[in-house]
Amino acid sequence: KGKLPEQLPTDRAFGLITAFDVIEHVADDAAALKVIREIVEPSGYFMGTVPAYQFLWSGHDVINEHKRRYTKKELVQKLEQSGFRVIKCSYYNFFLFPVALLFKVYSKLRWKSQAKAHSETVPSAFINTPMKWIFSAEKFLLPYFNFPFGVSIIFIAVQK
Repeated sequence: KGKLPEQLPTDRAFGLITAFDVIEHVADDAAALKVIREIVEPSGYFMGTVPAYQFLWSGHDVINEHKRRYTKKELVQKLEQSGFRVIKCSYYNFFLFPVALLFKVYSKLRWKSQAKAHSETVPSAFINTPMKWIFSAEKFLLPYFNFPFGVSIIFIAVQK
C-alpha cells in the first residue's frame, strides 16, 4: 500500500504487481512506472489496465480524477522506457466500443462539460445486462489475439 510514485515499499521485491485502472490517476506516470519496475523481482510481472483514447475523454474521467487516457502505442512505449518488456497488450471492451463512442458523443452534445450529469446516467438493466454479457465474452478471446481498438487497454509486462 502506498502512493505512486513516492510511497511504495522499496525494501522488498514482488513477483507480481497489479495496477488495474490506477496509472491514469498519477500525475507523473513515467516516474510511477519506473518505481514499479524497481520493486518487481527479476523476471517478475506487472499487469494492469488503463482507459484508452484521449478523444473518449468525458465527465466520467473528470469525476474519477483521471489525468489522461492512453493509446496502446503510447502505453507500450512508456512501459518499455521504464524497463519492462511487454508480453501482452491489447485494447479491450472492443465489441462495445461503438456504443461507448456514440454515448460519449451524445453526452458531450447533451451535457457539454457537466461531469455530474454524465456520471449519474446509468443504463437500465434491460440494456446493461446484455452489455455485460458481451463484455464478458472478450475474456475468452483475449488469450488468442489482440483487439485493434477498445474503450480500455490491458497489459502484461515482465521486468527486462
